[in-house]
Amino acid sequence: MPFNSDAKRLFGTTDLYQILQLNGSKSKRKDYSETDIKKAFFKLSLQFHPDRCDDETKKIQATAKFQILNQAYAVLSDKQKRAVYDETGIADGVEVCGDDVDWRDIWKLIFKEVTEKDIENFIQKFRESGEERDAVKEAYIKCDGDMGKILHDVIGVTYEDEERLHKMICDMIESGELEATQKFVAEPEKKKARRRRAAKREAEEAMKMLKETQRSEGTTDLIAAIQNRQRKNLASFDQFCDSLAAKSEQEVPVCYQTSILALVFSIGYWRMDKFGYFVELSSIDLCEERSCSLFSKSWLQNLDEKKFMLVAEIDTLLRKREELNKKIWMQGKETYRMEEKFQRIDSLVRDRLPLAEMRKDLPFIYFITPTYRRPTQKADLVRLAQTLAYVPNLYWIVVEDANNTSPFITEILERYRIKFAHLYALTPPKKKPNETDPNWKIARGIVQRNKALMWLRRNLDRSKRGVVYFGDDDNTYDWRLFDEMRSIERVGVWPVGLVGGLIVETAVLSEGNNVSFNSLWKPDRPFPVDMAAFAVNLSLALNANASFTYDVPRGYQESHFLTSLGLTRNDLELKADGCTKVYVWHTRTERTVLSQRERLKFLRGTLNGVESDAVY
Repeated sequence: MPFNSDAKRLFGTTDLYQILQLNGSKSKRKDYSETDIKKAFFKLSLQFHPDRCDDETKKIQATAKFQILNQAYAVLSDKQKRAVYDETGIADGVEVCGDDVDWRDIWKLIFKEVTEKDIENFIQKFRESGEERDAVKEAYIKCDGDMGKILHDVIGVTYEDEERLHKMICDMIESGELEATQKFVAEPEKKKARRRRAAKREAEEAMKMLKETQRSEGTTDLIAAIQNRQRKNLASFDQFCDSLAAKSEQEVPVCYQTSILALVFSIGYWRMDKFGYFVELSSIDLCEERSCSLFSKSWLQNLDEKKFMLVAEIDTLLRKREELNKKIWMQGKETYRMEEKFQRIDSLVRDRLPLAEMRKDLPFIYFITPTYRRPTQKADLVRLAQTLAYVPNLYWIVVEDANNTSPFITEILERYRIKFAHLYALTPPKKKPNETDPNWKIARGIVQRNKALMWLRRNLDRSKRGVVYFGDDDNTYDWRLFDEMRSIERVGVWPVGLVGGLIVETAVLSEGNNVSFNSLWKPDRPFPVDMAAFAVNLSLALNANASFTYDVPRGYQESHFLTSLGLTRNDLELKADGCTKVYVWHTRTERTVLSQRERLKFLRGTLNGVESDAVY
């Protein structure tokens, strides 16, 4: 058939470039490379391949189109023929392929088979030509020095090449070609180890997939197995076609034999790799079929379905691999973010070390706590210890209302590593309140506070810098309270929450800098404050005349102690932002109501096991 008439009828043009859908001006056509022409032909040949048509009429038309495509490619792929065509526009003189052409053989002539040696030669040439160095430099700039991404971007490298590429980048940094980045120079060793483990795991998975595709003949190279079978089939192909034709009741057309030829060797799924070659991913050997059903339309449909299912499965696996790689990358990114956060925290800790040195010079706080035996005693002391453990330069003086010290209190003091003095002083029996008496009826802790003052005067001198504070074991304290009291020169006061029938009991600075008090209970006292509302300078507390006594009216213990130090209201220093902030609360623990049996066990000291651990 004349080429021009068929091309005009089938493609609407006789222009070889337009037939291959290489559109453009005549000047631009000269820029099309052999690779561009190959890609265009391959794309259209898949579209118009006769074997993809079930209908006989469509198959005839597809065969004619495929022949026109082959003729167009035969001209444009040959340099001399292409030059003549570009110069004259003549193509009728080219030989046309007939119906007996093996299209798969034509494809093999056009697209070179890629072997492992070809890939190795390409990579070797890529490295020796200096292209790899340029690619590494470009990837370094693009990825901001992230070594994991560099290994992913550069062609032909694995984790085994990491040390070589790292040295190459270091040389370029030393020569001034590249600038050092934080990601490159400070990459954590853990990140490198994760990258190596991931690469080894991926290699093991690839080897596992290769083993799963092994043929019954035992070869581990899928491509080699396909080629081996093709060579055996070629030797007996004529005899095989004769036997198939003999079994068929109808004569097999030559063009159909050509289609069978393409199928008998193998049906493959092709893709273009990153080197520009077309690679066969899978193959189904058909040479073992021995039935006339080979030529049936249903068999071809089943074959196409299996082929497309295989293609879809491969695509699914590739997508899953991409998703897994993305997840791995995200996990690496999150790990890197956590490492950066850890470094920032580590830096903050180092920055705070000088602050710890400064705290050594802070005045000491001598925190005096009277305590007595009760079911909630241990719970109150543990809660208070967890607050005081975070206060620097604090000396906790715990005085028990007992004949000796209790081991469980000593254990609490030692466990929280607070500097402490553990003392005891027994309250006279006549001065102890009954269990049914309200808390305010008889003052508690007088003997114990005096014992602590005696300890201070025996062990300290007035050159020691510090303050003395009387803190009950069931109150609630804000850390800021301790920062406030360190700067006291004589006596400091602050508000106390939930005391004396008020939400807040506090000192108030009135006109003329006179100090008055917001107190509901006996506001005419010299110092109408709670024991938790003041602290005194250590030098004043060491005065031998200052003490607490039972000889004053109820509620006058604080006033008696402060006046015995020679203090007046004019000496008061209003802390906590001018007595506008509450840093301590009078939160007395609720009295525990035990059953008669449990109460007797507690009083007799016969608790054991977990019961004993709750209170002792």
